[in-house]
Amino acid sequence: MQHCDEVNRLEDVADQISRKAIGELFEHEKDPIQLIKMKELYEVLEMATDKAEDAANVLEAIVLKSA
Repeated sequence: MQHCDEVNRLEDVADQISRKAIGELFEHEKDPIQLIKMKELYEVLEMATDKAEDAANVLEAIVLKSA
């Protein structure tokens, strides 16, 4: 359960970092092609952290049902 809680906490941190990174990207990147590429990369990384959180939630549910 502690590991699941830690994954959830880290996903929240990743969300904050992602929002900040995208904000800074739009603030500083002048090349529209590079902006689109980097924004898409950030979105893929965000999706990966969301999937890790989903997996932790499934594991947490299994642990709770087995207890």
